[in-house]
Amino acid sequence: MLTDFFLIPSDRFIRKRTTDFTILKKREELEIVVNYYQREAEKTPKNPFNHQQVGSGLEERFRRSGNVSDLHSAISNFQMAVRATVDDVEKPPHLHRLGCALQIRFGHLKILADLDDAISSFQMAVRLTPNNADLPPHLHRLGWVLRIRFERLNNLADLDGAISNFQLAVRFTPDSNPEKPLFLGDLGDVHMIRFECLHQPTDLEIAISSTRRASELTPDQNQRMLRAARLKELEQVNAKRIRDEWHAAEARHREGEHIAAEVRRIEAQRIEKERMAAEARRLEEERLAAEARRLEEERLAAEARRLEEERLAAEARRLEEERLAAEARRRCARSQTNLESMIPFMQQSIELTSEDREDRLIILGEVLQARFHSLDEATDMENAISTYQKAVNLTPDQHPAKSTRLVVLGDAMRSRSRRFESVGDLNSAISSYRRAANHQEAFLKQTDRSSSTPKKSGAVSSTTVYLKNM
Repeated sequence: MLTDFFLIPSDRFIRKRTTDFTILKKREELEIVVNYYQREAEKTPKNPFNHQQVGSGLEERFRRSGNVSDLHSAISNFQMAVRATVDDVEKPPHLHRLGCALQIRFGHLKILADLDDAISSFQMAVRLTPNNADLPPHLHRLGWVLRIRFERLNNLADLDGAISNFQLAVRFTPDSNPEKPLFLGDLGDVHMIRFECLHQPTDLEIAISSTRRASELTPDQNQRMLRAARLKELEQVNAKRIRDEWHAAEARHREGEHIAAEVRRIEAQRIEKERMAAEARRLEEERLAAEARRLEEERLAAEARRLEEERLAAEARRLEEERLAAEARRRCARSQTNLESMIPFMQQSIELTSEDREDRLIILGEVLQARFHSLDEATDMENAISTYQKAVNLTPDQHPAKSTRLVVLGDAMRSRSRRFESVGDLNSAISSYRRAANHQEAFLKQTDRSSSTPKKSGAVSSTTVYLKNM
């Protein structure tokens, strides 16, 4: 909805009842959502969704901060979500999250009871899940924690249980499911672990077939390459196993011609495969070298073009800047000559006659201010402001031009405050604008009283509007 677009991320997260806390990138947003669901959980302690949200938010906060107390609180909230769920059919998701959190805490604190509790939670999630289509995630997690406990206690029963659960997860997962390559890869890994323990060829063969199938179903190129590398390792182990078995058979039947012939055949196959592999590697290396040379040549050509374009552009900019600088110096020289000749003339004119002295002072201040902008001499701006101040002081309060001259004085003070970052000049400018506004309003009221046509009520002077817009 359009209204959702204007909500902040935390409000949108709460409104849509989102459960993926990783999308809350800012710590403040995560805190807002966690605090909200904590309040809701206190209001409705029998609502498992609120406990689930609190646990998920605290778990995400633990991942970011590493504060174990957040993980403890997350586990407590997941446990409350399980207890608050009346219908057993709705418990597996909460049990799954509880098991994951317990597994995380075991990884940090190495307390075996956490691992046992995680296994119990996943076992209960599997037992309470009525639909086979929803079982694979629970089965996979159960197999994983059983594997972890086997690595900790070296109990083969845990390894057998891990294999059984991974097999069921693979069986109930269609090939179109993006999680199936992961399930197949983990199934191959646990079979390989059992092969290393019991040395049963069947386990190694299943590990190879599962890894090969995982590689075939993996859409991501990088992941497929990793699985292909793992498959190559397993095949090398299998090849070594075959060689070891062959050597054992050769020792037992050293005199048999049949074994000698088989040895020659296998060796010939190996040599041919190695030759073909070496040839393939050589051709691939030549192709990659040629491709690298082509890309390097293209890069160097593009770099040369870019450098030439940058050089030409820089040369054009330099010539243009020199032209503009020369033009600016020429204009500045003309302008400076005019200003230097005007200032003494106007000062002499003001001293010789008092007629229109205020207007002449304003013009002199503008000329001094113009020379300040040209030469950046602070004394010019000080003299301009002093000249404007004299013009204001000489103007009677009843004069209609006084507000305009106050605005001119305020503009000069504001210009100096910007140039020299002076707060005092800014305050003086505001005071001058305020005096101008008050004078103009008083002048308008006096004009209203003397005029036969009444003014519209609520009229605001332009000076007042200018002051408010600062």
